[in-house]
Amino acid sequence: MRWTPLFGLLTLLIGCQSHTIPSAKEQSTQYFLVRHAEKGQDDPKDPTLTATGEARAQLLARELSQAGIRAIYSTDYQRTRLTAQPLADRLGLEVQIYDAKRDLGEFLHEVQSTHAGDKVLIVGHSNTIPNMANILSGKESYQQFDDADYNHLLIVTGMLGQGVVTDLSISPCLAE
Repeated sequence: MRWTPLFGLLTLLIGCQSHTIPSAKEQSTQYFLVRHAEKGQDDPKDPTLTATGEARAQLLARELSQAGIRAIYSTDYQRTRLTAQPLADRLGLEVQIYDAKRDLGEFLHEVQSTHAGDKVLIVGHSNTIPNMANILSGKESYQQFDDADYNHLLIVTGMLGQGVVTDLSISPCLAE
């Protein structure tokens, strides 16, 4: 009989413990990393997209419009902004500009802090997208993409430095 009050008190204390829900900062962010679509020859420093590139950007928008993307980042070049804009228009989001020449680890840390638990599209270049996948995964699995390669959509899920990469091939599209 002496144990009954003690048992009741322990039950009450255990029952009152709060169950912690992971904070947003502890939740996995999902990164959709893509190189800009096919660039034109109209400007050697800041080209627009070819007709095939425009078609690819529209395909990307269709395919990712239901993925739950909450933020879109692009470098400040026409080819990257034009790749990101169709999805931004569909989702009613603003394309946020980042500097591809800054420390990408620092940039990704900011994205993780700002968008923890969200899905984020980042449009970059043949050298920055593989580098970001390496930083996010903590592995040196990707090298710079060939200049003619526009087919990778890298989806990285997980915390910075521990992400798991899925490399999907985006079928080449022909201009309509």
